[in-house]
Amino acid sequence: MKPARHAMVPLLLAALFFAPWLLAWALYHHADLVPRSGLQQGELLLPLQPLALPPLTEADGAVFDTAIFRGRWTLLYRRNDRCDSECRQLLTTLQNVRLAQGEAMSRVQRVLVLATPLKADEAQELSASDLRVVTATHWPLPHDWIYLLDPQGNMVLRYRPGFEPRGLLNDLQRLLRQSGAG
Repeated sequence: MKPARHAMVPLLLAALFFAPWLLAWALYHHADLVPRSGLQQGELLLPLQPLALPPLTEADGAVFDTAIFRGRWTLLYRRNDRCDSECRQLLTTLQNVRLAQGEAMSRVQRVLVLATPLKADEAQELSASDLRVVTATHWPLPHDWIYLLDPQGNMVLRYRPGFEPRGLLNDLQRLLRQSGAG
C-alpha cells in the first residue's frame, strides 16, 4: 500500500503545478466566455470614444461650443422631444446626483440634448447654472439614455431609461475620486 501512496505524490504535485497554468491558458484564449461585469452600474463603453457631435445650437439659438465637454465630467441626457414632466424629474435626479458630490460638484455639469428647439418660456423654466440645453436634429445616439462623459469629452458609461440613480451616483463618486481632487 505504501508504494501506491508514494506514486500519488508526484502526480498530485504535477496537478498542483499545472492546474493554475492550464486555467490561465484557458482564460487567456477564451476570454469571450468570461462575463465582463465590473464595479460600474452603467454600461461601460469600450473602447472609449469621443462624443461625435452633429451641429448643435443652444436654447437661445447660438451655435453651441463643443469645448464645454472638456474639463468637466458631463451628465448628458438625450431627449427626442420636448422636456415634459418625466424629463424634468430626471433632470432633478441628475441635479441631486451632482449635488451629492459635495465639493466635487463643480467638476460635474449637466447637458440636455433635444431634437427640437425650446420655446422661450420652456428655456426660462429649465435655466439653471449647471444645465446646458442644446438642440441637435440628427443625433446618432438613442434618446432617453444618460451618458457620462469624461473631462476629455469621451463617452465612458451609459444608462438605460429607468436606470437606478444610486448606481449613477456610485459610479460618478468612484470616477471623481480616481481622477483626483482637481
